[in-house]
Amino acid sequence: MNMKRSLAIIKGVLRRIQHDKRTMAMLVFVPLIVMFIFGYTWNGL
Repeated sequence: MNMKRSLAIIKGVLRRIQHDKRTMAMLVFVPLIVMFIFGYTWNGL
């Protein structure tokens, strides 16, 4: 696969992800929840 085609595919995928509100929410909130859980368990609060 050449570079131009790969970039076009990546651009299309990112455009679809950008319009999907659930995916955007997961990209933001899941890492926050995981960091909270790890911080909670390691600090023993």
